[in-house]
Amino acid sequence: MKSISTLSVCASLLLAGSSSAFSPSMPFLASSTTRNTYSRSAADVFQRNMFGGSGALEEEEDPEQEKQIAAAAKSMGFSVKEYKLVIKMQQNLQEATNALRVTGGSADKGVTVELDGNSPAKHVEVVITDEAKAMGKAALEKQIVSAIKDASEQAQKGQAAAIQKMNQDIATEMKGAAGQ
Repeated sequence: MKSISTLSVCASLLLAGSSSAFSPSMPFLASSTTRNTYSRSAADVFQRNMFGGSGALEEEEDPEQEKQIAAAAKSMGFSVKEYKLVIKMQQNLQEATNALRVTGGSADKGVTVELDGNSPAKHVEVVITDEAKAMGKAALEKQIVSAIKDASEQAQKGQAAAIQKMNQDIATEMKGAAGQ
């Protein structure tokens, strides 16, 4: 079994790269019809699951999918169980960053910006009051930039906390697996 740090690093890499790290590039085994029409190599499954795919593992086991997962796991030097753990952690991290909401700015100053934990954010909500608009263009722009910067910093902290929780979850799973 790989060390905890190896799996943590691998799972942490899920956030590296483009903002599409959590966006499926194409549906992954969306239906039984799709299963029969897509022919993919283990590398395709790995790329789609780890770096841009849904990573969703179906409840019912498809022998072809299991072969592809086994091949992808082998190509990375992981067992199938370790590979599935990484996929599960990717899903948990995706859910955590999508659900995260942080707010920058101040209602007192008339500008607030709400972001999610993604980089770049998928959820952006900007609230500008009439009082803030009355400050003038230059002052308003300053408030907006400041609010975005504040929210972005908080989102980065929230994302780091989600990664830390993922690493703790990996450690817990690995301890549980080592005890079996």
